[in-house]
Amino acid sequence: MKILIVTPSFPYPPDSGAKIRIFNLIKYLSLDNEVHLISLADCSDDVANPAMARYCSAINLIHTERRPILYQLPGVLCNFFRGLPFMLKYAEAPELREALKQISERDRFDIIQFEHSYMAYNVKYLSKELSCKTVLSFHNIACVQYYRIYQLEQRLIKKLECLFEWVPMLRWESKIARSFDKSLVVSELDRVLLRLMCPGLDVSVIPNGVDARMFSPLPRTGRQLNLIFVGLMDYGPNADAVLYFHREIYPLIKKRFPELGFLVVGCDPPPEVRELSGRGEVLVTGRVEDLRTYYQQAQVAVIPLRSGGGTRLKIIEAMSTGTPVVSTSVGCEGLEVTDGENILIADAPEEFAEKVVHLLENEEAWLRQSGQARKLVEKNYDWEQITGTLHKVYQAVLR
Repeated sequence: MKILIVTPSFPYPPDSGAKIRIFNLIKYLSLDNEVHLISLADCSDDVANPAMARYCSAINLIHTERRPILYQLPGVLCNFFRGLPFMLKYAEAPELREALKQISERDRFDIIQFEHSYMAYNVKYLSKELSCKTVLSFHNIACVQYYRIYQLEQRLIKKLECLFEWVPMLRWESKIARSFDKSLVVSELDRVLLRLMCPGLDVSVIPNGVDARMFSPLPRTGRQLNLIFVGLMDYGPNADAVLYFHREIYPLIKKRFPELGFLVVGCDPPPEVRELSGRGEVLVTGRVEDLRTYYQQAQVAVIPLRSGGGTRLKIIEAMSTGTPVVSTSVGCEGLEVTDGENILIADAPEEFAEKVVHLLENEEAWLRQSGQARKLVEKNYDWEQITGTLHKVYQAVLR
């Protein structure tokens, strides 16, 4: 099978949820298929190109010039008055348009897959003579994500920005999915939401996962008295989760464990998150080379998310290492988890803190949840198995 995947950023290094998903699907698809990649990129991605060349038969990096915001304003306003989402500005690039036209006219693909609903804007530039099937991969239902951020946001300007993104994105995702032969989502919940928006749409669930061999179980012995949160920190819902946890939940746990540390691990923390580092026992790391080193230093992974969408790779990775997880219901939605068995779920700060304390104080409960979580990962969330399911979806679409 010959597959072209079109992405809004180069998937290496795999240091964010979207990049981890794309990288691993390409890695395992390449074992039995010919995979081609088109990515919007910056100059630093040239260095990482050889790492992806192991898995891709051809790579086309589209270097786009980042224009000052004033130069982007006319296009943004034009999209606004046409009722199109602001996010489309990240998908519009003349160089990408030309590359899609040329490649789709020159090469005969079986599948062309676009990652993220806003990148689907470019499907219209494919050759009209194509006989291949087109696939749109939703990493989340973006209109739901923006609605949740809108509900939480207190600042008027930011609230208006979310409103002007949420409503057009709802219309856009409802419309654009119908332009594709197949839509992919990361959870059954997202499948239900998308089909409510687009009745009759052909949707399959391809969940997020983890490299279960790389993220092997880590022993409890040797772990330090720390909690850990992992995520791309310039993503608003992650930054909000860290600040909320530090303000509302962490002090409650510290009353029982005064020496308890909090590790905030992930790229590009904003100033308000960086400022937490050094306050008590908080460490904000920025980008790290190997997450496993930090999971080995933590007793419990906390996922205090209040907004966002899709499913969280941070939960699956933590479970794979045997690190027990305490999450809000929003944080773990879409995952096939069971409260009290392989995860603990709490939304109120006091209840969240109590569940963390329970794991810190009770070794038997810690070991039981750790083991059950790892079993769940091995059963449902290994990338190799997930890619096998995706391959079957492609075969069904081509029939």
